Amino acid sequence: MWETRGNRILEISIIVILGAIVSILNTLWLRESLIEQIKIIAKDNENNIIKQSNVTDIATKLRQQT
Repeated sequence: MWETRGNRILEISIIVILGAIVSILNTLWLRESLIEQIKIIAKDNENNIIKQSNVTDIATKLRQQT
């Protein structure tokens, strides 16, 4: 399979580098997805707080109307 030690080291290095690239891309994709989910949850929580409380802040009232 491997003719020389150099070829074996090169092959292992390529596998490790490709694995690292895949891992980094997967982490970035999951992070982006997680941020989107957090935004949705935060917006839902904000809407629930506004609906369940007496709002006295003018900025919050204006945001509620839009």
